[in-house]
Order: sequence, then C-alpha cells, then structure tokens
Amino acid sequence: MRMKCEKTMSKYISNTMIHKLKWFTAMVITCGFSLVSAQKVIIDKIICEVGNEVILLSDLAEQIKMVESRQGVVKPEDRCFLLENMMVSKLLVHQAFIDSVVITDEELEGQLDLRIERILESMGNDVTQFEAYYGKGVNEVKADFKEDLKNQLVSEK
Repeated sequence: MRMKCEKTMSKYISNTMIHKLKWFTAMVITCGFSLVSAQKVIIDKIICEVGNEVILLSDLAEQIKMVESRQGVVKPEDRCFLLENMMVSKLLVHQAFIDSVVITDEELEGQLDLRIERILESMGNDVTQFEAYYGKGVNEVKADFKEDLKNQLVSEK
C-alpha cells in the first residue's frame, strides 16, 4: 500500500511540476516576445548634433510633414535639404550662444503674436479652422512655436 501511495504521490508531484514548468516556459516566451517587440519601436532618436544643439528624428519628420502639407510629396533630396537647413539653423543658434546673443521675452512674445496673427489672417481669422489645421488651440500652437522662433531670432542677430 505504501508503494502505491508513493507512486501516486510522485505522479502527482511530477504532473504538478510539469504543469508549473509549462506555465513558467509560457511566461518566459511571452515576456521574451514583449521585450523583442518593445525593442523594435523607436520613440525618437538623435540624428544630428551641432554644438550643444541636437536634431531629433521627430523634428525632421515634423518639418517634412509641414512641407508636405504645403507642397505635396517631399523627394529624398529635398529631405536632405531640409536636414541641412536644420543643421545650419542649429549652427547659427550655437554660434549665437557662444557670442552671448540675448532675445528678450517682450521681443519673443511680440514676434509670436505677429506670427499667430498672420496665420489667422491667412485663414480668414477663423479660429476653428486654425484649431482644426493644427489640432491644438492658439495658445498651445504659440507654445510649440516659441522655442523655434527664439532660435530663429537668435540666429538672425
């Protein structure tokens, strides 16, 4: 009787261990696939560095999208030209930093307001059309433009 009990017990332990091993293996494989798929997704990356300034892949993609919205499909050589312009702009910003060029907040705000006014005028002062085009409110777009405009003003000085 003891022999039969031991065989039944070892069979139970064996089945339990096999079940746990299968479960563990399934979890490892699932986690492995999750990690592999997560590693393939690029959120953003630096494509160029000019002095202390960087150009992100998303920055270039945003420029391309903006040009495409105005002119249609952007050719590969035009993409290179856009990147080159971005690099020159960053170089000018970096040089302005070295030369201690300063843009006042009033100057920046005035230029931002002027830019937003021009955009709104081109849309017949229709704020709804503006928001539909940019997918954001006027103040959010203004905040998005702020850093780029500041860099532009610095590089022009």
